[in-house]
Amino acid sequence: MDDATDDGEHIDGRRARGERRRAEIIEATLAVVTRDGAAGVTHRTVAKQAGTTTSLSTYYFATLDDLLVAALTSVADAYTARIRDIIDTPGDKLAGLARLIAESAGSGRERALAERELATLAAR
Repeated sequence: MDDATDDGEHIDGRRARGERRRAEIIEATLAVVTRDGAAGVTHRTVAKQAGTTTSLSTYYFATLDDLLVAALTSVADAYTARIRDIIDTPGDKLAGLARLIAESAGSGRERALAERELATLAAR
């Protein structure tokens, strides 16, 4: 292999690890919001939840607002993807949407409440 290929693979691997760490921090933020509400989100609580350092949390998200916006964006993207999947998959669309709503009221209730809290915070 030539150096350009090695460099490209090295950079891509580093980028993938960075994206994975960023996603882990976002997921930890959602866990903190679920447990403690948005008021419980600090770089320290999120880092502890993610099993990482506070400095790494602040490296990816300089402010708490950046962190909360990233968490809300992640939630919105995931929800949109689920709705898109219902629309694009053959079958009863209404039943698919009903299952999604029922999940938010059942096993996914705590997570749904956390997501709504983030949306309300953003609206304010």
